[in-house]
Amino acid sequence: MINVKERNLEEIQEKLRNIKTNLNKVEYLESALKKNISLEINRYILKNLCQIYEEEKLYGAAAKCYSQKARFEHTFKEKIESFLRSAENFCKAVEIENAEQMFLCAYREANENEKKEILKKRKEKYFFYGEFFEKIGKNSSAIKFYEKLFSIKLEENEKIKVKEKLKEIYKKLGKLKEMREIERKNID
Repeated sequence: MINVKERNLEEIQEKLRNIKTNLNKVEYLESALKKNISLEINRYILKNLCQIYEEEKLYGAAAKCYSQKARFEHTFKEKIESFLRSAENFCKAVEIENAEQMFLCAYREANENEKKEILKKRKEKYFFYGEFFEKIGKNSSAIKFYEKLFSIKLEENEKIKVKEKLKEIYKKLGKLKEMREIERKNID
């Protein structure tokens, strides 16, 4: 842990400018966060930490950081945005249940119109990452997204598409039992 002597935002920004590597920046920012100097400084620190984690493709860490950042946000809109960024990073890390929790947190903070938009974004993200992981040959990861999609409310044509994707991937992976089970399931 680094001994953080800086006590205000300007001093912290100056110190950050003088740190060369992201690893050292993360170490400094995490130490500064533990000092709990002020809410505004914590928001600034978390914003920077989240950005560094994303740059370094540390998606699980970025997701947790955005989730933590949401606690310090002033407005519902900012909280929702942080929770949605957290959900997206959990998707990138293939942590579906954690992503689902973050979508739920965003949903709880939203008004009626925003709730519809959040549900739409959740569905779009799950479709996107299911297809993405399938394209790059990470079928086990793709299955997680398609299984989650199959369990949520979708249009009939979307359910059919998801069911076909699941059958196809199960067959590729030799999961014949799961393939037969999905074939027997009705599309509600």
